[in-house]
Amino acid sequence: MRLADVYPRRRCRTFIRAPTVPDEFRPLTWLLFGLTLLASSTARADVGDPNLYAAALDTDVSYDSALADSYDDGYGPRAYAQFEAALAPHGSWVDEPALGRVWVPAASEVGPEFAPYWTNGSWVFTEYGWTWESGWAWGWAPFHYGRWAMTERRGWCWVPGTLWGPAWVAWRAGRINVGWAPLPPRGMKLGRPIGTRSPWRFARASSLGTASLEPVPLRKVPALFGRTAAVSTARAVSVGRLRVRFNAGPIGPRCCGDRTPHQLPFAELAPHAVPHLGIKPRAGAPLPSRPWVAAGSREQTPIHRWPVAHDS
Repeated sequence: MRLADVYPRRRCRTFIRAPTVPDEFRPLTWLLFGLTLLASSTARADVGDPNLYAAALDTDVSYDSALADSYDDGYGPRAYAQFEAALAPHGSWVDEPALGRVWVPAASEVGPEFAPYWTNGSWVFTEYGWTWESGWAWGWAPFHYGRWAMTERRGWCWVPGTLWGPAWVAWRAGRINVGWAPLPPRGMKLGRPIGTRSPWRFARASSLGTASLEPVPLRKVPALFGRTAAVSTARAVSVGRLRVRFNAGPIGPRCCGDRTPHQLPFAELAPHAVPHLGIKPRAGAPLPSRPWVAAGSREQTPIHRWPVAHDS
């Protein structure tokens, strides 16, 4: 006896029942559906105008922000006292209503186009993962402790914290490109990759950690952002009595090749990234006690759209 004799073949049909929409709502439903298709096709068709991505899901950073909030920042209202003297000659300590006491680097020293983890420095792959080595002697403080926030009036401001890390950034990676953005203080959202004040910087993945980093023009970042994914390679290091978690960045053959850490001592690879013994590590203050959370100011500066005629 054959199996076909027991279970004869029958033509199968699959029916998908569409949800029933009341007659009075059908015109509105079709209108919304049409507008959605139009917006999607327009945003993808004209990739030359990065402003079209301002409302696109491709540039949403909700998940990136959630990952960022999982890493403690060691923030405290008096954390700045441990860095005040060292950074005062290189910038200004000011009181921001929504951030508290922050440090703003001097434009005469960092330049008008300054961006954290981009200007005057390089990425080095160490036993802690991707580590930022600053070209400034004072870079040991604002690039390895605390967080950065973009403000409307002052631009980039550093919010002090007492926990060390190789680099406090959010990472994204794809098949071709890799990107990063300075982490804001916990309780504040990451900025989106839109406009002239975007915190995100991208480069060709194969060039990360080399002497010739191949940057992606800022205007092209919104179009490729959705083709990358958030990366969270969580690692931990003991700092005093605390166990500090940080993001080691994209590692492995799918991201930036099959890299292995440099064998040289950490202090030789990244002398301006070495933890300072004088900084006393403390766990970050509870979120409700932070000024930006209490004031409901969790967003960074509004999006500054690109000028339409801008070609760079």
